[in-house]
Amino acid sequence: MSDYLQEMYPPDNPGEYHVPAVLLLDCSHSMNGAPLKELNDGLQIFGRTLREDPLALGRADLAIVTFNSSVHEIQPFMPASMYQPPMLEASGMTSLNGAINHALDMIRSRKDYYAKVSGTKYYRPWLFVLTDGYPTDKELTKATQERLQKEIRNKGVFYLPMAIGDQANPRILQDYYPPE
Repeated sequence: MSDYLQEMYPPDNPGEYHVPAVLLLDCSHSMNGAPLKELNDGLQIFGRTLREDPLALGRADLAIVTFNSSVHEIQPFMPASMYQPPMLEASGMTSLNGAINHALDMIRSRKDYYAKVSGTKYYRPWLFVLTDGYPTDKELTKATQERLQKEIRNKGVFYLPMAIGDQANPRILQDYYPPE
């Protein structure tokens, strides 16, 4: 068993089905100003809404990953009851592809934790991607899209992209879905 699995927070109510969810948050320079304010405000609203839903509090396990020039795991998977919205600041480039790959690795580890350590059954994990949609690590785009598309097709993850800001490009985010 990896050290990472041992360091995970156990889920609340382990006898019930859980849903692991990663919030993948763009805090690159292109998000500066109104888009970052929109994202920070949305994280606050998400926290308030979460606290009003006892079912979600008892069954969701959340991880938070930010990305700019690099990827930062700012919260490992924890019970939703422990969610504290981060206050993001903008800087750097947009390592979207690196962040998606990191999140998929986290999801795989969480599913392994459920199966091997806690015996917790789970629903399909959620991957929320909140960004303006302009990756700067373009050399990873094709491989990342193929990996995510395979996970989506195999029902390994729900991909939930959200374009943030008036200059956002939702088309780029849609390209990570499997072709129809």
